[in-house]
Amino acid sequence: MAKKKYERNTPTGKPSAKQDPDAAEEYDDVESKSAKKRAMTELQGLGEKAAQLDPKEITELQLSETLSQALCDANTISAREGKRRHFQFIGKLMRKESAETIESLRQFLHARDHNHHLAVEKEKTINAWRDRLLDEGDSAIQALVESFEQADRAQLRALTRSAKKELIDGKPPSNYRKLYQQLKEILD
Repeated sequence: MAKKKYERNTPTGKPSAKQDPDAAEEYDDVESKSAKKRAMTELQGLGEKAAQLDPKEITELQLSETLSQALCDANTISAREGKRRHFQFIGKLMRKESAETIESLRQFLHARDHNHHLAVEKEKTINAWRDRLLDEGDSAIQALVESFEQADRAQLRALTRSAKKELIDGKPPSNYRKLYQQLKEILD
């Protein structure tokens, strides 16, 4: 009885090009199970972000009716396990959407996140200027006027002094808020 000679596979489990060149090329075209799972998880995460949108924004995205309804329904589910299952369902529906639709959703969410980030940074800048004006007084007003020529020195000085007085006296912060609004207009 002749011993059967077995061909060895490569360490990755793929057939080598020496063993069967056609099978090696075919294998490269097939997506691995791990890659498919990563793609499904990524789509599910994208669906979770999309579910946080307002229903009006969801309808503007031109998604399929079933997916739009599932995204709107996601906020009504309160049970943890039910929510998890629903997001898996949303991921499944998203896999049925066209690549262009998914890419437009991805771009919309990215632009929305970017705009939110810019708004937060702007608010931090306004608050930093307001705190600086209240702490430093006239020197900070001078720096602000030099940086932004549309700033009204007299109005800033009056609002800063009134806001300081309110804080010291423990009164409601109406001028403190007015100073914030003034700075917001200047920085726009």
